[in-house]
Amino acid sequence: MGCALLAGSTACAALWPAPAPQSADAKPSAETKPSGETGPSAETGPSAAAEPSQDPKSVFLESLRRQATQPVIATVQEHYQREDAYPGGSRKVVVSAFDYRSKAIKLEESEVSVTDGRPRVIRATRCAAGTERFWTDHSRRWENRGSKCPSPVDPLWINDGIGIGGLTKEQAGALVETLDGYQGLIHGDSVTTVRRDGRPYLRLDVTVRHMKLGDGASAGASMFGDAVKTIDVDVAGHPYGWLGGDPGLKIVRLVDPETLLPVYSQMEETETGWRMHRVQYDFDGPIGTSDLPKTPEVARMTWEPEKSQ
Repeated sequence: MGCALLAGSTACAALWPAPAPQSADAKPSAETKPSGETGPSAETGPSAAAEPSQDPKSVFLESLRRQATQPVIATVQEHYQREDAYPGGSRKVVVSAFDYRSKAIKLEESEVSVTDGRPRVIRATRCAAGTERFWTDHSRRWENRGSKCPSPVDPLWINDGIGIGGLTKEQAGALVETLDGYQGLIHGDSVTTVRRDGRPYLRLDVTVRHMKLGDGASAGASMFGDAVKTIDVDVAGHPYGWLGGDPGLKIVRLVDPETLLPVYSQMEETETGWRMHRVQYDFDGPIGTSDLPKTPEVARMTWEPEKSQ
């Protein structure tokens, strides 16, 4: 992950009734929105469940639209640079959380090395008392890095690399409509019902391919960032980071069949080389704070890798 962008109606909204907004009593963040401030209302369900017979591209776009209205997102992410290390080998691990209303942020990054099957953190960064701290397995202590903690203008790892949050329903609809209009970019391969730990989910298999542009050039995953540029958002309050470079993608996305919000996704880069990005999602708060353990542990994802089709 490396490129960063600061950042109507929808073509597929009619397929699913709009779910009820989140209750006013819900507490998705440790920081509350100031009195009188208005903001986007989250779409969290319940809603009519999507059926596997639906067009997979439409279900995928609707899931992105629902994700885009969420005011809070928390993730655990794994990013692999080498195919021979996947899964479970050397990787970058990120724990992040962001509230698009209060701008509260949490970002913990770790570099994980694996020796004889045993993973360990060799480098880590945390935010504590407003200052970024740096740890290595050489120094084995937390040091002041001399830089400020991540802010909303430092968008990498806040979301999943293609989606965004904190939008109004109108903005989210316009975003998805723009993505839907990019001919040849998003291909829905399949939507199936699967069970994980006894619960049903919709598995979406989607391919992002390079599309031809008017000048004869082509573009792939970077078009998600271009679509964000087309909507009217506060660039300081809506950080957005997309997958580095301009790859194609093979996406496996598991979504809740009632809310259509993602619970897990994996994005394998294609056409420009290989990288794998795994993400698990939580759309409830609070954001929380980071501690400074004597030896950082490897953050674990609760979702196992999915087999690609």
